[in-house]
Amino acid sequence: MQKVRVLYMLLCALTLSFNAQATKNEGEVGTAIATSKETVRQLTLEIKQNPASALAYANRGVVRLELGDTFGAIKDFTASLKLDPQSVAVLQSRSQAFLQIGAYKEAMQDITSAMASGASPALLYDRAVLKYHTDDYFGALQDLTDVLVATPDHGKALYNRAVILLELNKTQEALTDLESYLKLHPEDQNGLYALSQAQKEAARKGETR
Repeated sequence: MQKVRVLYMLLCALTLSFNAQATKNEGEVGTAIATSKETVRQLTLEIKQNPASALAYANRGVVRLELGDTFGAIKDFTASLKLDPQSVAVLQSRSQAFLQIGAYKEAMQDITSAMASGASPALLYDRAVLKYHTDDYFGALQDLTDVLVATPDHGKALYNRAVILLELNKTQEALTDLESYLKLHPEDQNGLYALSQAQKEAARKGETR
């Protein structure tokens, strides 16, 4: 069976869709990029005036990540964490940046640190994505299940759990998740493609619903 593409976590998805829009509406994207670059400039001035501002570094890191400057974002998140080591939001953001460059060990370290005070659905979801990319499918499956217990309509958790179930040959369970996902996002091409693959696999195995 052809491997189904996994959705990335929110920040990665936003960056990818932001870049992809350039061919559809270059004027709007160009304006957004210019605005983001101006925001970076303003935050840089703020940091020069107040180099102890963890928030300014964190905010500049977020904007740099949106602009595709992943290494610059990591540098800013690291500077922010030196000033505020316990910031869950910045640890999570740096973990997402590490994920984008394939630094899975560093990403997992940040997620683990962020979860020291509690495992929110957002952190569990991010950890599930990391576990998937390091081939820990069963660990990812458990985290996604925990996310869905807390937030049953978490679309990406439903989709990604279905992908993992397909790779584990649990076709019927995958179909159930994909049907639930498509009720939330009926026009989503990733979901429709995954459903067609799951249906073909079920037919090949002689499974019926």
